[in-house]
This record gives sequence, C-alpha cells and structure tokens, in this order.
Amino acid sequence: MRVLIADDHRLIVEGVKRALEEAPDFEVVGECNSGSQVLPMVGRTNPDVVLLDLRMPGADGLACLSRIRKQHPDVKVVVLSVSTDENVIQTVL
Repeated sequence: MRVLIADDHRLIVEGVKRALEEAPDFEVVGECNSGSQVLPMVGRTNPDVVLLDLRMPGADGLACLSRIRKQHPDVKVVVLSVSTDENVIQTVL
C-alpha cells in the first residue's frame, strides 16, 4: 500500500514513517509538512492512502481533504487529529 504522510510535526512523520517502513505491505511514497504541498504531492506520488493532519500551515486540512476527495476519489484519507470538536469530526466523516 502506497502511503503519503502529511503532517507538520517532524516527530510524528518520522515515527509513522518508521513504523510503516517496517511493515512489508507499506511503502511511504512522500511526505508533506504544509497543506499547500498535499494536493500536488498526491498528484505526483499517486498514493493509495494519505495520512492527513488537520492543522498544518499553508492550507487547512479540511480543505485538503475536500480537494483530495474531489480530484482523487480513489485515494483514501486517514485523518490525524487530536480535535474533539464534533463539527470537525462530522465534516471529516
């Protein structure tokens, strides 16, 4: 499974990347640390899954999620967030 990691916290990116690289069925195909990088990177790397932080500089994670769903409907998105805001959770779903 091809995975793109989009998170502005380097420690999170490195931890997730390391865990995925140890799993035989996963390949990390790219990393983004800004919301403005996400959509171009999805287009270039053609991931199966994007691990997406909701709060990044450059573009809101919810906006990124919406654009990925519209422009790359086959790409699955797993949202990474500590938010407990019910409105945010409903929007993501």
